Amino acid sequence: MTLLYLAASGYTDISGVDVGDSICERWNRLTSEALGHKDQRFFVYDGHRLPFEDRSFDFVFSQEVLEHVSSDVLSDYYGEEHRVLDANGMAMHSVPHRLAPFDSHTRTWFLHWLLPREQWIAALKMMGKDVATAEAALFLRWPWVHKSLAMRHFGHVEDRTMDRLRDLDDFDYYDGPVRLRQILSFLFRLPVAGGLFGAVLSRFMMMDTISENRRAAVQNDS
Repeated sequence: MTLLYLAASGYTDISGVDVGDSICERWNRLTSEALGHKDQRFFVYDGHRLPFEDRSFDFVFSQEVLEHVSSDVLSDYYGEEHRVLDANGMAMHSVPHRLAPFDSHTRTWFLHWLLPREQWIAALKMMGKDVATAEAALFLRWPWVHKSLAMRHFGHVEDRTMDRLRDLDDFDYYDGPVRLRQILSFLFRLPVAGGLFGAVLSRFMMMDTISENRRAAVQNDS
């Protein structure tokens, strides 16, 4: 959906991956009709290798996906982004993580802080929660795990979470505690004090990072 938003904004040279055939077929049909693309732009991803040539893109983004990627392919995921990203290209990641006290997938507070994953899933079952998705494909990690992987593969990472939080003024899409989010947004915009609130509280909210692909630039120079 974000790719289609970018296309509507003028960035029409888009490509994407997903894990379902029917989803990709739908997006390919839509981009063909709306944008006139004659070639396939959406592909099924096997979790190991992206179906694109090396250094094919200037910008790569992953939006609320990494928490669904299992540990055995997580480093490959970052590595494939690096491979298809051009030198000095940019990669953006929006990542729900374990340090956020509210998990929007299971709509529970703090349990994932207190319990290892197996015990957390068991506790959710005892609470009567539908845990099929969480059990199969929810892997909340500490934010520094993602930052470390981004640094390893791209050679650069910047936390841009505060940029999103300061600019947030539309809460209709949000499926968490909306009133709390509105209060936090107000605090982040306060003169002087807003920076202090943000520096502390932004660490406990979904993380946004930007990475410049400096590894590829170094490889080019060498």
